Amino acid sequence: LGFQTTVFGNCPFYLQPNVTTLILRGATSEGLGGSKSLRGIIRNRVVGDGIAYGNLELRWKFVYFTFINQNFYLSLNGFLDGGRVVKPVQFGDYFVDPEDVGIGITEDQIFSTDKESFHLSYGGGFRIVMNRNFIIAIDHGRPFDKRDGKSGTYIGLNFLF
Repeated sequence: LGFQTTVFGNCPFYLQPNVTTLILRGATSEGLGGSKSLRGIIRNRVVGDGIAYGNLELRWKFVYFTFINQNFYLSLNGFLDGGRVVKPVQFGDYFVDPEDVGIGITEDQIFSTDKESFHLSYGGGFRIVMNRNFIIAIDHGRPFDKRDGKSGTYIGLNFLF
């Protein structure tokens, strides 16, 4: 579970997608969506001054074995990830109207006027674990809403949490 909000003042637009954590979980501090938060949803898809998210994962270790004098196990996992904006971005003075720059698109094509709702994804994964501390991870997630993307496959190291 995670929650982040702007307590006072204004957050610059270029920091809106960042999820601030005490321990960096990867090479970047990405926003909601992508391999480190909402798997299967487009990276940085959910952006706001306040966000909340959670990950539910069921893991099953189905094979234990020894190879080259090292302990291994194989694991399958199913997951459900969800997040939402709880405090929308107030654009204020730094918002540029697309019609003013003459790019031929309207505000409705960029921003949704629908009420904010949960962005949910589901999927599964496979893990190869050596000595309980070196983990090769493969996950595949799909969003429930097609506006959040089609799917995402992620290959990396370690469990999400």
